[in-house]
Amino acid sequence: MIRHELNKVIGTGYSSKWEVLKVIQIKNICAVFLNPPYRECPNVFLFKYSDGEYHRVLEGLAIGIIDSSSGIEDLHTKGTAVDFQIDNVKTNYFNSPVIKSLINGGVAKNSPITIYQQFIHVHTVPGVKDRYVIDKTYFYNIALKMFGKDHWQDYPTAECVMYDIPKLIKLNFEFIENRYIVSGETNNNQYWKISFSDVDGSNEYLLNKKIAVQ
Repeated sequence: MIRHELNKVIGTGYSSKWEVLKVIQIKNICAVFLNPPYRECPNVFLFKYSDGEYHRVLEGLAIGIIDSSSGIEDLHTKGTAVDFQIDNVKTNYFNSPVIKSLINGGVAKNSPITIYQQFIHVHTVPGVKDRYVIDKTYFYNIALKMFGKDHWQDYPTAECVMYDIPKLIKLNFEFIENRYIVSGETNNNQYWKISFSDVDGSNEYLLNKKIAVQ
């Protein structure tokens, strides 16, 4: 079931290029950790169990950031991805009406979309008609913290060439003090913890999300 559902959003042409690392279910939410086949693909997908079925949550998670090439495929090199900025918007906020309008009715309404702090990434994959959304509006600040302000400022801020993903090596999904906690350690020695209180009623977004990285 998991591979079939994820192939619909990742692309059957990539089905042999990604692997499930771990699946953990807590209460009615299931976290699927994977090594993705290309950049700007979540390495954690969430499913909510209701009415006897698992339904994929629209918002996927991306754990880890690396300041050099990981070797994973970049869809920009295939001519099927674009990065753009919104006119008169200097900083993107994931929960802002402008961003939610873009996700739900704009150019990205039928495509996977990643929201960065200063730009938007959208791509297409042959045969894929489903989509996901990734919130990376906090990635730039994390990069400054992890790699140093002087080093990171050399990278462009309007395109995703500066953001690549490391591999996951230690993974967990827990429910502590009324919060779901997704945690992962990367092969470049980062420890990420993303927590949320629940999934919204439309099965789209994580509620009260918090991110901690060290």
